[in-house]
Amino acid sequence: MVVEKVLGEGAAVLVMETAESAQERGGPVLADVLGYGMSMDAVGFLEPALDSAGLVHAIEMALERSEVAADEVGLVVWAPQGNAQDRKVLQALAAVLPQHESVPLVTTTFNTGYIESASILVSLATTLRALSTGTQLWPQRTGMAELDSRALTARPKYVLACG
Repeated sequence: MVVEKVLGEGAAVLVMETAESAQERGGPVLADVLGYGMSMDAVGFLEPALDSAGLVHAIEMALERSEVAADEVGLVVWAPQGNAQDRKVLQALAAVLPQHESVPLVTTTFNTGYIESASILVSLATTLRALSTGTQLWPQRTGMAELDSRALTARPKYVLACG
């Protein structure tokens, strides 16, 4: 039985599989997921922490689980929305990453449009594909000079996806 689904506007799918499975089928490995964190885990069951403190907790948890030091993050993939959520992301990055003023941020949101929760998946998948093929990443254009002046000068060892 074949089940077909039509994805609605703003939908995205990022397929993840084990490295073994990808190698067996000859598929490309774009990245290894080393850790993750969720702001929903910051307070307690059924108590999401939707402020920047919750996001700080999620980033710290991801770094701890991955055993990556904050100063080793070479690129942040994010999905800016042009609202207060962006400020929370930038505040959380400032609280966690000592190099937050120089680490490049990249997104496809400004190029593909605002696509709700799928934005971070689209940005992450596109960024990983560009890094794996040597395709130049597009320059960040937020209109904020302190963000737009950052440039990726070398392939990052560790990428933080924050959304």
